Amino acid sequence: MSASVDAKKLSSRSVILVSALSGALLMGALWVSLGGTTRVRVATERVALIPVESVAPRVTPAEEWSRAVTEIAQPSTASVRLADDPTIVAAAFAIRDGGYLVTSTSALDDANTVIVVMSSGQTSTATVVGSDHATDLTVLKIDGKIAAVVVSDRDGPATGDSVAVVAPRGAPETKIVTELAATSSTSKGYLLVGVIALDGTIGTVLPGSPAVDTTGAVVGMIVSTASDAPAAVMPIGLARSMVNDLITNGRMSHPKAGITARDIQASDHTTLTAGAFVVLVEPNGPAADSGMLVGDIVVDVDGNPVTTMAAMVAEIMKHRPGDRVDFVVMRGAKSVVCRVALRESDSAG
Repeated sequence: MSASVDAKKLSSRSVILVSALSGALLMGALWVSLGGTTRVRVATERVALIPVESVAPRVTPAEEWSRAVTEIAQPSTASVRLADDPTIVAAAFAIRDGGYLVTSTSALDDANTVIVVMSSGQTSTATVVGSDHATDLTVLKIDGKIAAVVVSDRDGPATGDSVAVVAPRGAPETKIVTELAATSSTSKGYLLVGVIALDGTIGTVLPGSPAVDTTGAVVGMIVSTASDAPAAVMPIGLARSMVNDLITNGRMSHPKAGITARDIQASDHTTLTAGAFVVLVEPNGPAADSGMLVGDIVVDVDGNPVTTMAAMVAEIMKHRPGDRVDFVVMRGAKSVVCRVALRESDSAG
């Protein structure tokens, strides 16, 4: 848009949409030089490569910016139903080119194939190529084409951020990020790890829906919690790191520290109010080998402060089996560093 255009003559909605589209188009095509000839290789992910201007200035009502960013993400979003049931059970969105979408594991009830209905109304059969219950992430593959969403270059939203939960069809729902790390039992009884809490309950929001920030970039995926449980979103950084493994192996290789911990309680006789209180150290496990003891309070993992058990798990989940990670624990009044060599486990922890 020319600099000579008088922005005051544009309606507020036009300004929002122009800003949103400008942000959405900062994605990638990677330029490479081969044999002296410049060629373009289109990136498999549409990632917002540089910071973009928010489409939600403070004077803009939430419903205005959320509608604007929905128009960006909705064409890459679909409804999901089981093959023998017309009921919509989840949403999904295209995370990369090639027909790869992500959705909620728990909502699919262990199905191997599902029916995907695009926002355009086009229907496709999708194959489940990989699933993980600990994060509620499943990767689907369709033969048809669907443009990938614009993925945020951040790992996920921050506390206090507003996000728009985009439905495959219809109006978005605006939510506020309330807690950076939380755990929540899903309706199938699995314990989610590394997820981010949002205000309010999940209610009628479809699991698998993308959560979009004010630039139009996806920052997370709504996970499947019970209808009366706090709404929660898996940060997009965790989803992106898992997609390749799920496509290649069909499953995730989770890191294991070999400890059981909980949030600090008044009965723990400590002056600390934040951290993960270790209640069990697996004999001959990774943490035991590092010298960690029952009663230690984990306050930092790999240089990142830990305030709760869930926050500790979220930090562990950022790593892979074989990584050596420094756990800073408080042992009474003394700070101790335990270098833990993570091992592989079927579940995180």
